[in-house]
Amino acid sequence: MSSEPPADPWSVAVEQLQEFGLSAYAARTFVALSTLGTGTARDVSHVAAVPRTRVYDAVEELQEMGLASVHQSSPRTFRVPPLETVSRTFENEFQRRIGLLGTALRALDTESPPDSGGRTVEGQAAVTDRVLSLLDGAEESVVYATAADRLTADVLDAVVTADDRGVSVTVGGASATVRERVRTAVPDAAVDATAWDIADTALGRVLVVDGERTLLSARVDGTETAVWSDAASHGFAAVLRAMVTGRRDTE
Repeated sequence: MSSEPPADPWSVAVEQLQEFGLSAYAARTFVALSTLGTGTARDVSHVAAVPRTRVYDAVEELQEMGLASVHQSSPRTFRVPPLETVSRTFENEFQRRIGLLGTALRALDTESPPDSGGRTVEGQAAVTDRVLSLLDGAEESVVYATAADRLTADVLDAVVTADDRGVSVTVGGASATVRERVRTAVPDAAVDATAWDIADTALGRVLVVDGERTLLSARVDGTETAVWSDAASHGFAAVLRAMVTGRRDTE
């Protein structure tokens, strides 16, 4: 660390004080009082270019942190503690924040990185949100098999939007009514009545996006739960992708 004094110590001091959480006016007021020793609101306003009415708010902010004191004279005067006291105050605050951060991090549940795959979501709304997110990111292809009640309007809109982007869309495993909805909304989509027919199974949805990102949901005790992955190399994603690709290749 360089021991050379900064070219603009005023600006550096104000910037560092703001890094410690002070407002711009409070930081400038503190630096002004450090140079003045003792000063009135008028003095601070003149030196720090802080509106006089805002000097009082700034001093109050500094007082709350133990960084300023007020002498009830006429007019009132303000001063800041010695440098050693100020340094100790900020060191204590820094240590307090480090301790708080450590406590919070230890309390967090350990989660896999977003691209490590194999995560779960529960509830139809949450599964739909994940399906929409995967569809929104589609660039090349979408294979989507769904039970009739899972092809909601927002999911169909996302499929239409993907098709408009030039994404290849295949939809299977739906009722005649749903197939007609898809054909009407997405004339270019491949609609297969037999591929991945999940109408009479516990499966809810099967989704493969760009041959990599995958989602498989099932209805258990009336609740839809899905496993999804953003990672092509994840075991679950690789198996589901192979099953979908293999089935399509044999048709």
